Amino acid sequence: RGRRGKRDDSVEVFSAMRTEKAIRRADLCVLVIDLVAGITAQDRKIAQLIVDEKKPCLIVLNKFDLFMHNEKRVDRVEAATAHVRRELFFLAYAPFVACSAKLGTSTEHVLKEALKIRKTAQDVPTTGKLNRILHGAFEATVPPIDNKLRKRLKLYYATTAMNEKYSVIPVPTIVLFVNDKRLMATSYESYLTNRFREAHPAPGVPIIFSVRSRTRREWEPHQKPQGH
Repeated sequence: RGRRGKRDDSVEVFSAMRTEKAIRRADLCVLVIDLVAGITAQDRKIAQLIVDEKKPCLIVLNKFDLFMHNEKRVDRVEAATAHVRRELFFLAYAPFVACSAKLGTSTEHVLKEALKIRKTAQDVPTTGKLNRILHGAFEATVPPIDNKLRKRLKLYYATTAMNEKYSVIPVPTIVLFVNDKRLMATSYESYLTNRFREAHPAPGVPIIFSVRSRTRREWEPHQKPQGH
């Protein structure tokens, strides 16, 4: 390979490092998608970094004026929505705004949606509500018995813990005290995430679970959740 190829690789690596650093430092990540070009491999990489860093996120669909411009607006919005949800399914918690930066159409909604994400994030559920939601989820779909450990996951108590790095837009960690954290399957955690979102919507804000093993005796005083 020639010098140009090596230089291009160096630029790409440097760009990726800058992007990763920016995501880590951001309070809210705004992922801008070129609707005409469609979602690229680079877009997916950045989206995955946002998910890995557990950052609040807003997706901006730019060049909406050029996207299927001969079709009705309702059909264009539906097609854009389907495209984003299909290609960035792992970033499903992020809402999006369709706009045109060049024409300035709907660009004001970007800031409005960002402020909305911040406002809804501040509505952290009480301990009582949190436990009602999660215990209800466990009752609705009982975890299966683990074949190796020969027991099933049991939830004793849940609470929230705040992280200093989320000072601008609160993203609480939901701490689950269970009988054995090894029993928490990825599929069941996804189920709990979906049930929690249904009961307590917070568009743009990731849900973070921290599962900890405890004995029932340690948490008997907490069996009746406090709060409303």
